[in-house]
Amino acid sequence: MEELFGNWVTGVNFYKLTSIYNLQPYLPYYTKTICLNLIYQSHLLDSYYTAKQ
Repeated sequence: MEELFGNWVTGVNFYKLTSIYNLQPYLPYYTKTICLNLIYQSHLLDSYYTAKQ
């Protein structure tokens, strides 16, 4: 979870530091990374809870 939050904070700081125009090329990359992290985190959580039951 810390990794995901770190990526989110990095994305937000990056967004604040640059204008919308400068950020546009990077948006797809950030979106994809965050989505992949979310999928990965939820997969880990699913595995964890399945193992506990």
